[in-house]
Amino acid sequence: MITIDSQDAALFELTFAGQLTREDYDVVMPVLEKAIAEHGKLRLLARFDQLESVSPGAMLADLHWDWKHRHDVEKCAAVVHGKWMELGTKAVALIYSGEVKTFEPEQLDQARQWLRT
Repeated sequence: MITIDSQDAALFELTFAGQLTREDYDVVMPVLEKAIAEHGKLRLLARFDQLESVSPGAMLADLHWDWKHRHDVEKCAAVVHGKWMELGTKAVALIYSGEVKTFEPEQLDQARQWLRT
């Protein structure tokens, strides 16, 4: 499941929790695409610290969105738990033109602050 919370017009907090499916992306991604169309580049806080599993369809949807919008994300703070999520985030960061930084779950407030600077 993905929940989305808009902090302002161009700052979104996404929480990836439980089992992530393609259908989750089909609901959330149009919201972000609309924000890109209306406001330009986004700042994202992606919380992966509650994620349990990812379906192959969700992985493909994520990679497709990341590639399509690689120039539309100004900053992305990824809150991860575990080395495999940190490494995955760093790999995806290679395609973004904006800044991507990883944070531990206990650094959530620092992640939010970093996005606002």
